[in-house]
Amino acid sequence: GGGGGGEGQERPARAPVPAAAPNLIYSHAVLCGKEGAAKLALGQLDGAKSLFKSGGLLLEALLMEDLTEGDRRALAQRRDVFAGKVREVEEAIFRLVGGGMGMEVAVVRP
Repeated sequence: GGGGGGEGQERPARAPVPAAAPNLIYSHAVLCGKEGAAKLALGQLDGAKSLFKSGGLLLEALLMEDLTEGDRRALAQRRDVFAGKVREVEEAIFRLVGGGMGMEVAVVRP
């Protein structure tokens, strides 16, 4: 008995996602948040912003999955926290580089 020849050769157009994949994605999003917070505390604003964006995008990807309403609401809230952190870091960067218009005002003042 030889093992079936061509059986099992065809694959579906989209392979099912293993059950562990959403957990890995969520865990990585949490890790992005922790590392982003550490970089923010160290003043590494570009790195913090990048990590917060990545975490938010990972949660956004999870929101495309088939979820319970409670899970969907919880993930959306966490995604919104990441978005808030991105805005917070962008505002800090804006202040550090002189705030655009604020720079012009400083130049014009005697």
